[in-house]
Order: sequence, then C-alpha cells, then structure tokens
Amino acid sequence: MVRRVRIGIAEDQEMFRSGLSELLRKFSNYDVCHETENGLDLIQKMSTDCPDLVIIDYNLPLLNGIETIKEIRRRFPKVKSLILSMYNEEKIVQNAFENGVNGYLSKDDNFDEIPNAIDQLMKNQFYMNDRYTSVLLQSLKNQKNFSFEVNKNEIGFTLLELQILDLISKEKTNKEISLILNKSTRSIEKYKSIMLEKADVQNSVGLIMYAVRNKIIVL
Repeated sequence: MVRRVRIGIAEDQEMFRSGLSELLRKFSNYDVCHETENGLDLIQKMSTDCPDLVIIDYNLPLLNGIETIKEIRRRFPKVKSLILSMYNEEKIVQNAFENGVNGYLSKDDNFDEIPNAIDQLMKNQFYMNDRYTSVLLQSLKNQKNFSFEVNKNEIGFTLLELQILDLISKEKTNKEISLILNKSTRSIEKYKSIMLEKADVQNSVGLIMYAVRNKIIVL
C-alpha cells in the first residue's frame, strides 16, 4: 500500500483554504492533517503531529510565509514546503527560494498544478514551473560563485543532451538552442522531452535542479 502524503496548510483566506483542502482530499494518496489561518498555529500543530509537506501563503498574519518556513526548516528539516502566493514578481520568488522554500506557485497558476507540484516535491527537492527558470538561476548565482561544468553523468545523458542542458542553464530558448546546435526546434523539444523522462522531472527548472543536485553540472 502506497503511503499517503500528509499535508499541512497555512492560508488566511478561508475560501481559498477550504477550496484547496477540498481539492487535495479528492486524491486518495493525500491526507490534509492541518488547516490553519496563520503560520504560528501550523507550527504549534506540527509539534505533535508533523506532516510531510506544508503549503503556505506568502502573505500570512502574525508570521509571514517566509518566516514560517524558516522556522519550520529549523524545527522540522525534513518537511517539504510549497509557497502559494498572489505575488509572482521575480524578487519575491527569488527571496523565497533563497530562504529555503522547496517550491513556489502563483495563485494565478492552474489549480491542477498543485498536485503535480506536491508529487514532484516528494520525489525531488525543488519545484517551480518554467516561468521561474531565470529566477532560479539568479538565486543560485547569488548563493555562491556560479559556474557550470560537466561533472558526472550517471543518468546517461548523451553528449548532445548535455549540450542542450548547458544551454538551458544559460536561459536559451528552444529556438536559440536549435540555431546554436543546428537542429530543428522540434528536434530540440523531442530531446528535452527525453531528458525530462530520464530525470523524472516535469520542466526545465526541475531538470536544472536535478542536474545540479546530481553533479551532472556543478556550482
């Protein structure tokens, strides 16, 4: 029997919180164990009943989303965190990532993307959709001296796939990559699809983080 993912929610908008809980309870592999309107209440509940993952609004009363996640990371380092926010400005997303958030979604994103993000977070360390690729890269650059180099390739990327990965890390579009490598855009899309399947991730952000974490490319 597959273990259910236990989820805690901190969201001060009752209608959104109820809708999110209702959505997640439709999935047999999720268990919403806590619903709170602020981060302090969530942390208190986690002291006696710790979830696997928390979904937190960026703008919470008493203790904002980032401070809540920082405290959760201090007390419960194995718990994954996903920010849901009305804000999608790059500086805000970057700040969240640099302060230890594992995943970030805008409330403007499709509601159905939330279960996908949860599943990815439980398999991998990070989740962001493709709109935040440049934000992720900038955050990595800010954390330490940043340079990509090919290291090890245990997953079996081909040389061409490694070239594509390097160009993705440089924020090149599919069209730009196709011109650089003298391949059709459709071919580049096919190669990227194969790479995503090999790494078992959903998008370019996940691919970059997989490559960094597994030292296929290193900082």
